[in-house]
Amino acid sequence: MTTGKNVLDAKISAELIDRCALIFDTLIKESEVLGFKWKVRDDKTLVEVNGENLGIKLVERLNKRKRPTKTP
Repeated sequence: MTTGKNVLDAKISAELIDRCALIFDTLIKESEVLGFKWKVRDDKTLVEVNGENLGIKLVERLNKRKRPTKTP
């Protein structure tokens, strides 16, 4: 999980840091071509679209499933 000032807002496991960085990198670069502006304020990632600030957060979904037990 990433928290703190001046970091992109994401709730992910350590295994997905590289994938999360790639997703944010792509989103930022492509949207800036369209004139959108990104900023980090008060621990939130915001993108300004047509004068309106939208919050962006990447969250990893976890599917917890009970594993069947093996019987001898």
